[in-house]
Amino acid sequence: MADNPTSTRRRRTFVEGARHGTLTGYTKDGCGCDKCLPVGTKARKMHHLGMSLKADATPLRKHIKELRRTMSLQDLIDHSGVSRITILKIQQGKQAAALRSTAEKILAVTPMIGKGVRINATGSQRRVQALTAMGWTNDEMRARIGQQQGNTATNLTHIMRKPQITVALADAIRAAYEEMRAQKPPMEYGNRRAKARAQRRKWAPPAAWEENIDDPAAKPDWEAVLCEFVECGRPVKPGRPHCGPCETRLTDHGTLDSYAPLKNGAALVENAQFVSHAEGWPLNQEAGQMLIAKRLGVSLTTLSKALNRQAKQEHERQAEVLATVAGAGK
Repeated sequence: MADNPTSTRRRRTFVEGARHGTLTGYTKDGCGCDKCLPVGTKARKMHHLGMSLKADATPLRKHIKELRRTMSLQDLIDHSGVSRITILKIQQGKQAAALRSTAEKILAVTPMIGKGVRINATGSQRRVQALTAMGWTNDEMRARIGQQQGNTATNLTHIMRKPQITVALADAIRAAYEEMRAQKPPMEYGNRRAKARAQRRKWAPPAAWEENIDDPAAKPDWEAVLCEFVECGRPVKPGRPHCGPCETRLTDHGTLDSYAPLKNGAALVENAQFVSHAEGWPLNQEAGQMLIAKRLGVSLTTLSKALNRQAKQEHERQAEVLATVAGAGK
């Protein structure tokens, strides 16, 4: 076993100016106060048991990166009690390992969420885009966000262009978003223009975002965005208000009146497969079919018939293919 650098016994003596509560304060500064002595005792025991006094710095580096999103370097130093040079070395990847005591101090620090702290603006920008996709105008959003901040004026252009905004502003946008997404905007001229602008830019509506709206790496789930025609329920393509079949119907007839897409067997099976995949309900079991039929607003008999027709048609297509292959082999 290697020599124990902490083997020297310390008396309970206080050393003025020592780095108290650290292994350095115990070993190099020679302090045996109530803060330094337990650290030294723990280090000796770990050495005696063959345990390393150091830990991998990779988790620390990730944690420091997360902390620096809402904290300055000085804030991190003050809250952790770890020196500036040590934090910088870990952060810059110049230190592969750190003392366990240092790791514990850094990992114990939680992000500061003061109202004046600046954070990533991605989530707030997506919320503004999502409300625009619903048809809310900038003036309506500004007014609602301003109410959350005590009628403070809100500059949406600033929000959409800046990489960071304050926590206070982000909280106001989040609160306004939760209120407005649950309401239907008026369909005045300005609202229609706002919605059209969002569609041109392929801004995702609220349905495309779940808990990951604040994650800069996340992508909108367009499969969760359904056709605006209430009788339909199929997913749409990015930036489109209606699914392909409904858009075709609109192009050909100019209206969706009297159009009943769910009565189309192929469309009903397509929707049933989508719900089955999204909810995890088995389409080949009656219990799953009952849940899916209820979700689609049709009877179990209607859904079962559509599934049986599709299975029969698929069987006939396969039989034709086999017959064609057999004929070609003769």
